[in-house]
Amino acid sequence: MSPAVEEVRELPGESPENTEQLEMADNHPKACNFVKDFLGWYPGHRRKRAIDVGCGPGYFTKDVLSKIYNQVDMIDACPEEIFTAWANTDGISTIGKIKDVKMQDFVFPKEYKYNAIYMRWCIGYLSEEEQITWLKKAKMALDNPKGTRYGRKSPPPSFIFVLDNVDERVKRDEAVYRNQKVESRVYYEALWLKAGLIS
Repeated sequence: MSPAVEEVRELPGESPENTEQLEMADNHPKACNFVKDFLGWYPGHRRKRAIDVGCGPGYFTKDVLSKIYNQVDMIDACPEEIFTAWANTDGISTIGKIKDVKMQDFVFPKEYKYNAIYMRWCIGYLSEEEQITWLKKAKMALDNPKGTRYGRKSPPPSFIFVLDNVDERVKRDEAVYRNQKVESRVYYEALWLKAGLIS
């Protein structure tokens, strides 16, 4: 899944921040539909627990993940976003732990593992070395049978997702968006190899 980026142009009467929020809100249904379609291709995917990394206001968990998995945890580095995510998902029985923590500082639970780890722009805040370190930790937190080799033709029952390119925005190999470095699909595939997620 390669990332996509679009320049945010200020519209008359709108601040750049409001324009950005509108564009991200417009992309939300596409992200939701992408995950639903993708999981439809893999009936063997386990759906017990997932975590939304960089959950923001919690819309993705509310609209998709909470309806697919038995438990969904959420983390975000912004306390305001976590408060909003808590409010937006209040009363949903499948919501698990909600934490205000940076992804690189997050310690995966020891008492259980995840069937899916979802990320969006947040991984772009990390350097390549930090990305590999984090992905290796995430790999250990996945509930996959040990001793089994996985590849593109034999995907595991638990996944790590980076949902940066689920819309029709202008695609670039490298760009800077919201102060984050956005890379190409080739970069992410190489990163997955370095982290031992695919062979």
